[in-house]
Amino acid sequence: MAQEEQGVMFNDPGTYRAMLEPHGSVEEANAAATAFFDGVKELRKKYRMPNVLIVADVLYLTENGEEINGRLSSMLGDSVHAEDLAAYAHGYETARRQERHSAMLRQTLKSHRDSAGEDGERKPRKR
Repeated sequence: MAQEEQGVMFNDPGTYRAMLEPHGSVEEANAAATAFFDGVKELRKKYRMPNVLIVADVLYLTENGEEINGRLSSMLGDSVHAEDLAAYAHGYETARRQERHSAMLRQTLKSHRDSAGEDGERKPRKR
């Protein structure tokens, strides 16, 4: 997969919003996590990916109705590669965030330049 395609193809706001609904209990959350990990194990074998690091959040409600964000991780394959995979993911996501911020800054500067006159004063907006 090309670098620029990573992450982008998984950006689905509607699905994300649906995932914010917590499981009804810690037992439901544990069952969901177990089923998820079992599914990933099968997919790992099917697609022959030797090392897979999973980091995930699972939301659930306590008996008192408090919402908890449980964080899970699991390494499938040779655990020697766990830190490398985590470091790669951290660096990749950091670079993506920095690029998004840079793009916003470039757009803001361009907008400012476009709205400024030759003397540097801002032009009135057209309505």
